[in-house]
Amino acid sequence: MLPPQARRYDTAGLIEVLERMKVFYRGGRVVLVRDGLSAHWSRAIRAWVAEQDCSSRNGYPPTLPS
Repeated sequence: MLPPQARRYDTAGLIEVLERMKVFYRGGRVVLVRDGLSAHWSRAIRAWVAEQDCSSRNGYPPTLPS
């Protein structure tokens, strides 16, 4: 579906991936899960999420324990 990213994800990169997912899953239901990574909580991401018709699950730590 989406090629692996060689660079680190930042807000712009994350929005790009989310936009591509919208096209791929057009007509389907997508649940967005956001952890504590700062890029997931930027103003731009919060604005993007507010404009979408999607569910969002929050409250996970930035990294999950092993």
